[in-house]
Amino acid sequence: MTRPALTVTPDGHLTGTVTLPSPYTIPYEETHEYFAGHVYADASYAPSQAGPTETATHYDTLATVVADVQVEHAPTGALQVSGTIRPDLPDHLQEALSEPGWLGGDWRRVSGRMRLVALIHHPDKP
Repeated sequence: MTRPALTVTPDGHLTGTVTLPSPYTIPYEETHEYFAGHVYADASYAPSQAGPTETATHYDTLATVVADVQVEHAPTGALQVSGTIRPDLPDHLQEALSEPGWLGGDWRRVSGRMRLVALIHHPDKP
């Protein structure tokens, strides 16, 4: 799978695309009511058995918010992300965001439907 690109401009604007490997597709949502609008870094994914509240708590407690973003569904089925980097990031996270990386999504089942709960930045490291 080719990982989608994440781009951060020198003025702190972040854009990216979240896709899933075939045969999976990103669940469509009219609104992303369980998504707080953050991109997290420095964290592993929440446990698979966690519900949406526990998942959000996992990231809020163990990860660092690196960007505030909005998401929308592209005609291709991907999830487009756009926002700004937090200005008070530690140096190691600023460096990680300035290098190639990708975004992963964390969806959880709520009332029978998959809902986006979090976006996680992954640096491209060997």
